Amino acid sequence: MARILKCNWCKVSDTTKDEMEFETQYKQKKYYHKDCFKKHLEDREFKDKERNELDQLVDVIKEIYDVKIIPTVAFPLLQKIRNGEEIYGKRIKKTKEGYDFSLISEAYSHCSETIRYWNRKKEFSGFMQAFRYGLVIMSDKLPIIEKQRREQEMREEISKRRVYTKDQHHEDREYTFVGAKKSDEMDISDFL
Repeated sequence: MARILKCNWCKVSDTTKDEMEFETQYKQKKYYHKDCFKKHLEDREFKDKERNELDQLVDVIKEIYDVKIIPTVAFPLLQKIRNGEEIYGKRIKKTKEGYDFSLISEAYSHCSETIRYWNRKKEFSGFMQAFRYGLVIMSDKLPIIEKQRREQEMREEISKRRVYTKDQHHEDREYTFVGAKKSDEMDISDFL
């Protein structure tokens, strides 16, 4: 009799080893239902993308604040922005409905000169105080950067459509204006 295994995604023990997909990335094989395995791969791909974007954001922050290591207490603040929660104030839980890390990184790059200026002008007691101040500056610009990104995506989509229509209708056309016939007599409307 074949052994019944537990799916690592849905945690249901109802399938034999022959009917399951498995992953050998770890020391011990992890078994999944065929549908659950697809979901698992999508989830892992999403998490890898998030991790890479967070690494790029950390590099931007290190460059702006001229530090080698960012303290771990800064990451919950970045996660709050990512999740769409208020940074300071009421606690509203919204999972992954905020701004993605690439947009936050772009906003930090956009505000880098302003943040550096205020880091030189004001005297902060430590990195976290300066980081919070810069976080407020950056979070103020997030909707503007998001709007610019959407407009850029729309422009790229429109340019793709134009290229497609030019390829579709590659013949040259001449356009002539056909207006009303003018009489030989001078009319006062000609002067207007």
